[in-house]
Amino acid sequence: MTIDKPKKMLLIIVTSIVVLLGVIYFRNGGQDAGDDEAVGGRDNGANEHKNGHDADWRSLRDQAAQLQADEEWCDAEKKWRDLRDRLPSGSELREEAKRNAQLCKDHCQPAKDPVDQVKILERPGDERPQEVPKDKLTAAYRKGRTVRSTAYLFIDGKGTNDDWVFRDNVNFHYQYRVLVETEVKENGGTTVVFEQRFLNVDELRAVSDQKLEFHWPESPILDMVWERADDELSQVPAYRVVKGLAKLFNTLDPNAKKTLTRLRKFIPGLPDGKHLEVVERIRELAGQRLQSEYVSGLGVTSIKVLDGRKIDPDVLDHVARGSTVLMDYFVHKALDEGHDPIVLHSKDVGDMFHLGEEGRVEGEVRLRRAGRDDAESIQKLEIEDGEFDIEIDEAGAKQSVRVTPKKGTMRYSREDMLIRHIDATWKADMLWATRDHLLFGARVSRDIEVRTYYEAKLISKGGVGE
Repeated sequence: MTIDKPKKMLLIIVTSIVVLLGVIYFRNGGQDAGDDEAVGGRDNGANEHKNGHDADWRSLRDQAAQLQADEEWCDAEKKWRDLRDRLPSGSELREEAKRNAQLCKDHCQPAKDPVDQVKILERPGDERPQEVPKDKLTAAYRKGRTVRSTAYLFIDGKGTNDDWVFRDNVNFHYQYRVLVETEVKENGGTTVVFEQRFLNVDELRAVSDQKLEFHWPESPILDMVWERADDELSQVPAYRVVKGLAKLFNTLDPNAKKTLTRLRKFIPGLPDGKHLEVVERIRELAGQRLQSEYVSGLGVTSIKVLDGRKIDPDVLDHVARGSTVLMDYFVHKALDEGHDPIVLHSKDVGDMFHLGEEGRVEGEVRLRRAGRDDAESIQKLEIEDGEFDIEIDEAGAKQSVRVTPKKGTMRYSREDMLIRHIDATWKADMLWATRDHLLFGARVSRDIEVRTYYEAKLISKGGVGE
């Protein structure tokens, strides 16, 4: 077939256009692919850069932690500060580095030289505990009597803090925990020597921009936490940041898993890692063995560290003045005297509700009888009213906080002469925290909820070989 000249020219033009469009298409496709590859390369480079920074920061953190474990406090402080200065704002390690740097500085340049013993100044007459008759003190605290206990302080509320990842009126949950075993080593009738082994003393703070629902386990927890105490104890006081629930439960960090498992016991519905920051600290008393002398009518007159590092004399003084070593006897005495309600004074029972880990506690509480469990020889008591003042001295600035009970219960074993259980909620007129506290700097936007819990078990009645 012969194509005339005009048609031939039209065919050539159409064909050229198609070829040109194809070239443009393939060129653009190749360019897009190249762009995608270039973008991917930049992303991979950025990720590699970030991962490299993460590896450097983790390495520096490990170096700082090792220096702290070796108690090279001044060198450790420099490492933590170097890490802090390198970390970007909002980094999960920044607060950990900042707080550990301060802690190491306090050891490197202590306000007071650490000591291994303290003599307690004699108290004024109206601040002294009741004198205990010699025969009653001897019978109540026989050599070898051993009590194992755990105590918790919980504080929940809403507030802000410039150091927190979530700053704008967020939810916070705080725990302070003490695991201690108390044994009578000697009893001369007027002076009793106690040894206290602090298996763990730690604090934990969770902050979230979502609601944190607190629930207390119904079953006793003493045996459960005691079995795990050795595994939880770190070698030296330190702050740790634990974040990212799903991620951490799939890592090889057993300490992080234990922290989050513990937290889940009290807040079952924890938010995910994007909405949660957890900071934990082992306190200075953790792992220490202390010996105290209690003199009838005077209280604890001396306290010393049996082994372990020397510690801040103010810490030892605080333990001595808040000592609860005779609180079981004074509850027994009040019940025997038949009063209802019974009144317990802090000068006799010390800080029995463990409200004052940051300060000195003074006041009284009244409890009324609420039935008996004769099968276990248990006297049940309910808190009726009372008030305690917590006196805090932070760098010379004194602060006083009043705490009053909302409700509470106590279970007392007459057979063992032992407070088995205390569970109480409290109203506080403000938040109390020194610089060394995980809630320091928090500005509370509403009333805080305070709860204290205590549980004890008699391990030995003593008297063997007497």
